[in-house]
Amino acid sequence: MTKSEAKERGEALLKMMKGKGWKLSIWENMGWHFSVKNGGITVHPSYSSGYVTYLGLDDDDTKPYGGQAFWTEKKSYADPNEAVIEQMRIALKFVNGCVVTLNSIADRLLK
Repeated sequence: MTKSEAKERGEALLKMMKGKGWKLSIWENMGWHFSVKNGGITVHPSYSSGYVTYLGLDDDDTKPYGGQAFWTEKKSYADPNEAVIEQMRIALKFVNGCVVTLNSIADRLLK
C-alpha cells in the first residue's frame, strides 16, 4: 500500500467511526499502514477482510497501539464500530473476572 492509499483508506475508516475523539495514524513499516485510535482502543483493517481491534493498556496517542496491547479475540468485523463494542465487552468480562478472583484471594489472605 502506498502512503496516499493508506491516507485515503484511513480517512474513510475515520469517517465510519461513531463517537468523538478518533484519531488517524499512518506509518511506514515495510509498507504503509493505518489505524484509528481513541484512547486505548485501536481499529485496524484485518489482513483478510473487515476490521480488528486492539486494546492498549494506556492512552498514549503517540503510539499506534497505545503502548502494550492485547488481543481478546481473533475475529474481524465488517463494521468497525461493532468490533469496538465487542472488544469492550470481552475486555470488561475479563477485568470483572480478575476483580472477583483478586477479591476472593484478598478475603482469604487478610482474614
